[in-house]
Parts: sequence; structure tokens; C-alpha cells
Amino acid sequence: MGQAVPNVVASSLVLVVEDDDDLRATMQEIFEAEGYRVITAGDGRTALDLIDQWERPGVILLDLMMPRMSGGDFLEAARRKHPELARVPVVVVTGHAQKRFALPHISRTMQKPVDLNALLNIVRQVCRPARASGRV
Repeated sequence: MGQAVPNVVASSLVLVVEDDDDLRATMQEIFEAEGYRVITAGDGRTALDLIDQWERPGVILLDLMMPRMSGGDFLEAARRKHPELARVPVVVVTGHAQKRFALPHISRTMQKPVDLNALLNIVRQVCRPARASGRV
């Protein structure tokens, strides 16, 4: 597993980069219900285009194995284009068990199928929601 996620208050924007449509939609639904603003992309190329249109996210949830542009290639290109992204925590969500990834500044690695409650807890450590959730 990666390093512990730092306890930092950041943007309420969560960037989800995941090629599995169902998982991406579920993550968006959960985080929006908790008061986060969420933008999603089905591949690294789309995510790279979105980075130019939004402010810096508070956290990036990143699949690595995707079509068009992998998560690693996205991260490298995005940080080259926007160096301030080097300070954004990245949580890799992957189905590749036991594989070590040589990507700098990975805050955490989670295996698929992902425990969505654990993922939400990680996001809570680095982002404050834009609004309070309606959940009790």
C-alpha cells in the first residue's frame, strides 16, 4: 500500500478518473451525496482536458489501466502542464493486486473491488465538502 494520506484541508473538488462506467458513476453519486463537487473522466486524455477547465482538485482518484491514456501517463502530463498538481493527493484505485507502481506522490493505493466507505474516509482526510451532507 502507499503512504498515509496527509491530513490537509483542500478544495472540495474530487477528480475521478476511472474507465469502469458503473464504478465511476457510483463514486460520483456517493461523493456528491456527501457534499463534494465531482468531475469524472473515463480515461486519462479526457481527464487532462478537464484539468484545464477546473480549479485544482482536492484529491484525484485514479485508475491506472485505461484506454487512450493510462493513469500514470495522465498524472505525468498533468503535473508537467500544471506543476501545482504535485501537491494534490492521488489515490490509485486498481485491480492489479500486489503490483508496485513507480509513480511519485501517490498518497494511497486501494485494490478493486474498492471499499467505498474506506475511500470516502480517505477523501474526508484531504477535502472538506462544499456543503454539509443531508445524511444522518
